Amino acid sequence: MDLMILGWIAGSLFLASLLALLGRKYGSWITISVVASLAVISNVLASAKIVEFPFGLHSPAGILAYSILFFLIDTLNEFYGKKEARKAMIAGILGQVVTVPLIWLVLQWPAAAIMTPEKVTAANLALGLSPQLFVASIIAFAVASNLNIWLYAKLKNRTHGGYIWLRNNASTIVAVFVSNLIFIPLGYWGAGLPITKMIQGHSLVQLLIAAIDTIFIYFLIYTMKKIKPNYPLCDRKGGKYGHK
Repeated sequence: MDLMILGWIAGSLFLASLLALLGRKYGSWITISVVASLAVISNVLASAKIVEFPFGLHSPAGILAYSILFFLIDTLNEFYGKKEARKAMIAGILGQVVTVPLIWLVLQWPAAAIMTPEKVTAANLALGLSPQLFVASIIAFAVASNLNIWLYAKLKNRTHGGYIWLRNNASTIVAVFVSNLIFIPLGYWGAGLPITKMIQGHSLVQLLIAAIDTIFIYFLIYTMKKIKPNYPLCDRKGGKYGHK
């Protein structure tokens, strides 16, 4: 993969980490609102462009936004628990539901005379989120994020807060495959696109991003320990979680 792309991935995850820290200081609503925004923009990008990766693999262009979205949901799960993580999931779904009618309205609205035909065509292509893609996205996100939240919390409890790398990667791997098996076939069926290659490309790149974001999960927890010495949170029995 191009080093520039890897740099953008790392930079985006670092920025997302800073937003998660701001959320920890000022309230989880900051992280939840960013999740909702990423859910919307990942849909728009997915409809706008299919990108290519090495080995002839393809993926919807919203892959980075979608992957960071799951990273932020994991940080909510880590810092606050399942309840706040599910709020982010609901915010993401509602954000998509509210945005699609607005996009449809913009596309139906007659363009001003100062708009050239080329600009109108470009806007229609960039914002032309089909109902098929919208429904597929909502279903895939709801199922995959629920699964991710449940598995992350389950593994955290089972390991008493240890082995962060395990719950971060295991929950993401399962959610990624479930999401891609729902979203790509449903969203792009009949479009004449290489569905299998898109599933493979989308999954492999998301797994790479998950491996990279594990570093940032550890960075967040280390930083939180410096800011708040009483972190990590207690489990339900009152015992302190340890991190390995």
